[in-house]
Amino acid sequence: MLLIGLPTLVCAQDSLRVGVATNIRALSVVDSQHWWFGGSSGWLGRTADAGKSWELQQPAGTQVDFRSLHAFNAREAVAAIAGLPAAIYRTEDGGKQWRLVHEVQDDSLAFMDAIGFWNEKEGLLFGDPLADGRMLLLGTSDGGRSWHALPDSSRPVMQLGEAAFAASGTAMHLVGDSTVAIVSGGSRSRLFVSHNRGRSWEVVDIPLLQAGASSQGAFSISQSHTDGSWMVVGGDYLHEEQAAGHIAILTAGDWWVPQQPTRGYRECVVQVGVTRWIATGPSGSDISGDDGQSWQRLNDSSGMHVAKRLGYSGLLQAGKGGRLLIYRQLP
Repeated sequence: MLLIGLPTLVCAQDSLRVGVATNIRALSVVDSQHWWFGGSSGWLGRTADAGKSWELQQPAGTQVDFRSLHAFNAREAVAAIAGLPAAIYRTEDGGKQWRLVHEVQDDSLAFMDAIGFWNEKEGLLFGDPLADGRMLLLGTSDGGRSWHALPDSSRPVMQLGEAAFAASGTAMHLVGDSTVAIVSGGSRSRLFVSHNRGRSWEVVDIPLLQAGASSQGAFSISQSHTDGSWMVVGGDYLHEEQAAGHIAILTAGDWWVPQQPTRGYRECVVQVGVTRWIATGPSGSDISGDDGQSWQRLNDSSGMHVAKRLGYSGLLQAGKGGRLLIYRQLP
C-alpha cells in the first residue's frame, strides 16, 4: 500500500498529481470525493478525499497499461489491461487489493479497449479483433466477478487493419438497459450499435472522420441526453493539429460536422450538462454549449487524455505524468 499526501487546492481550476509516474487513460468518478484511475506502469488508484490522498497499487506488475476502468461505488471497481496479458482485475476493498478475475490466454492478439456496465451486475468489455478477425467481446452478469466470451455470431467481423483505440477507454458507450455503441479506426472508421446487449449489431461508416492509416479514426463516443445523437471524436494522433476530420455527429440517421469544430485531434468526449460537452486531447480541450454545434477553447493544457463529469457542472481531466485538472464549475 502506498499513500500519497497532497496539499489542499482552492483555485477555481485546480491542478494536482496522483504522486507516481503514470500516464492516466482510465478514469471513473463515483461522486465529488471518490475518483478512480488506471494508468501506465501498472498503476491503479483511488481517492476518497478529492485527491488529497491516494490508495495506489500495481497488482499486475510494472510493465502493463490499465486503460479501462469502471467503478461501481467507493469500494468496488473493475479494471482491464490494454495489451498482454489481456486481463481484468477487480477490487472490493477500495483498491487495497485487486484480484485477477479473467485473462485471455489463447490469443496473442487480445487487446482490451473499453469496459462498461448497464447496471450493477451486467456489463460488457470489448477489444481489437482476435485471430479470427472478430471483435473481442466479453460479458458479465455478476458485476465483473466473472466474464464469458460472447458467441461468434455476436462478434462483428472487422476489416483488415481495422481496430479500436484505448486512448481514453471511451471508445464504447453503454446506454439505458441494453444499448451499446462502439467506434473503430485504422483502415476504416465505423460505428457499431447494438440494442440487445451485443447479440446483434447495426454497422455504419463514419464518413466525416479521417481513416485509412493505423493512427486515424474514431477514438471516443457518447450519446446526447437531449436528442439521442451520437457524438464521436478522433482524428490522427500523429497529426494532432490538423484542421479537419476530428469530430462527427450522427443525428436521426445523418452525419454532420459543426460549423465551428474542435481545434484538433481529440481522444475523449463527454456530456457535462443539458447541452454542454467537453472534448479532450493531448493538445488541449474544447467546450460546446449548444449540443456540439460550435466549439470554443476550454484550455491548452497538454497531455490530457480522458475527462469525466464531476458533480452537476464540474469536470475532472487526467493524463500524462499522473496529472489531474479539476473544474468545480465550468464556464
